[in-house]
Amino acid sequence: MSRRLLSITSISLLTLFIAASVVGAAAKKKPNKVPGDEWSYTISQGDKKESGTFRVLDLVIYKDDKKVGSATRTAAGDTSLTFTGMPELNGKAEVHKVKAGVAAGTLKKTDGTEWEFHAKITGD
Repeated sequence: MSRRLLSITSISLLTLFIAASVVGAAAKKKPNKVPGDEWSYTISQGDKKESGTFRVLDLVIYKDDKKVGSATRTAAGDTSLTFTGMPELNGKAEVHKVKAGVAAGTLKKTDGTEWEFHAKITGD
């Protein structure tokens, strides 16, 4: 009887472990981003370059699902981006449309430095 009990216990524990692994893997695959246009940016200053992505939906800037700034259309083809929650971008970028899906301009960071800003923009 003890072998049977040991076998049932082992199978139960194995089943629980597998179930927890499957649920954990499914949770990791869940996308963690809001809809909207994805901006793949590169900023540069001399030899320094940094790149990353953020999303813009209804003139709100998001990194993953966190609001990190706002956008304002200043003129036809021109946009002002204000970053408040992305330390690598915190400041204000004045960008203009170069061609469909491409923007460029200048980022003035809160630390007073100026960076060239280039972005490729793709929709959902």
